[in-house]
Amino acid sequence: MSTALDALLAPRPPASPPAVFIDHTAFGAHRILRRPLPWTEAVELAAYYGQAQAMLGSDATVLPVQPLIEAVLAEHPSLRSGMAARSRTGYALRTLLAGEEVRDAVGRAVSAIPHMSRAPLVLLTPSPLVWLATAQRAAGNPDLSGITEEHAESAAMYVSDWLRCLAEASVASLVLDGRRGGIDGLAAEALGAYSPVANAAEHYRWGLVHLTDGGATVEGGGLSAQVLSDEYWTRGAQAPDADLLPDEHPGHRRAGHGPRTARLLALRTGTPATRSR
Repeated sequence: MSTALDALLAPRPPASPPAVFIDHTAFGAHRILRRPLPWTEAVELAAYYGQAQAMLGSDATVLPVQPLIEAVLAEHPSLRSGMAARSRTGYALRTLLAGEEVRDAVGRAVSAIPHMSRAPLVLLTPSPLVWLATAQRAAGNPDLSGITEEHAESAAMYVSDWLRCLAEASVASLVLDGRRGGIDGLAAEALGAYSPVANAAEHYRWGLVHLTDGGATVEGGGLSAQVLSDEYWTRGAQAPDADLLPDEHPGHRRAGHGPRTARLLALRTGTPATRSR
């Protein structure tokens, strides 16, 4: 079954530039708004996306869910308290994703952003195991030693249940970010363990991309993906040859705004220096 991601990436002649999915929110907070993004103010958030997409031209409108949820937790301490009510592994994530505060905030953002950005909407979420760990930390329990690979499927079930509230949204793809980012000791990422999420994405005809510390994969369809290295942004390294390049526009890194944006433009136009063949 073809997905919205397949339609977004095809047809692409061999010499064409790759599709670039850029999470520009860190860059946008630092360089465009010069303040934190208004994550829970859907109209203001959509206006930011319209401005940033016009400037940077990502092939997809990438909405990272984690910082939005962090903003919800800051505004609703009772939700955080509820997450901490029991110490059982998975309880914090289940409570978080069942919370109406989270569902409403994400739903408003997903409804508003497409009015200001024409690029297809992509949801960037933590992978179920990473989300399990970050939710437990948010609930005040930093001890992740009890999380094992056996928890991957149950965490994926909580995520797939949450995705039902977005079933009617105009989403092109889901990107599961399994990169550890300082979270040590978790079991290795395995997309097969996340079958409830994969089944939900297939049912909604969303694409599914999985990011790990070892690279990136696109579920089904024979498409290739690679994450850009720091060296691409800061040292002028060539970009990998792939159908899809998902990454974060590095708003916090040392290279200046001009060089970073020039490198992004080179990716999108397929100039010879950007790709290794």
